[in-house]
Amino acid sequence: MLMAALGRTHEAAEFLVTACQDYAEAELLLLRPLAPESLAQLAHPKAEGVRRLLGLYMAHEDDEMAARLVADVLQRYSECLCDDAGDVLASIPEHWPYAIAEPLVSRQLARLAHREKSSSIERGLRQSLAMAEQLRTVDEHRGFGPIVLDYSQACAKCHKLLGSSAFVLVPESREIRHVSCG
Repeated sequence: MLMAALGRTHEAAEFLVTACQDYAEAELLLLRPLAPESLAQLAHPKAEGVRRLLGLYMAHEDDEMAARLVADVLQRYSECLCDDAGDVLASIPEHWPYAIAEPLVSRQLARLAHREKSSSIERGLRQSLAMAEQLRTVDEHRGFGPIVLDYSQACAKCHKLLGSSAFVLVPESREIRHVSCG
């Protein structure tokens, strides 16, 4: 605890895991701050501490004990590792059972599904806002009434006859132009 008081938390945690095999104390040291800023900080430890603890546990010489310790950390703190899920999964040995990584994988899949739903909702909102803008523009220009042309009408920009070509009405100047003349 003296090392932790001196600000050497990572070294103290490594000593607790390797020399003392006091996993609970190492977990408390890395994941629970000594002076929390808020109650939310107690409920959600920092991802850095969880990653450090996983690294210490994976380096354990007893493979079975390491697997149990890693499984316990992933079960309880998988929400802290969402941003680093790929790196964590890559560091888990292949011969360990899938059940160890299952909490992290299921949380990541749920996160991806939520992201897909969120992007779908955002896309729908953008489309509805664009449609509302188009409707507002149509409503602004609704008062112009019908446009009557004959074959002798010329484009206000290029001065060529409109004939039967497509045309637009420029609302600000009330000029009639070819669509290509804009």
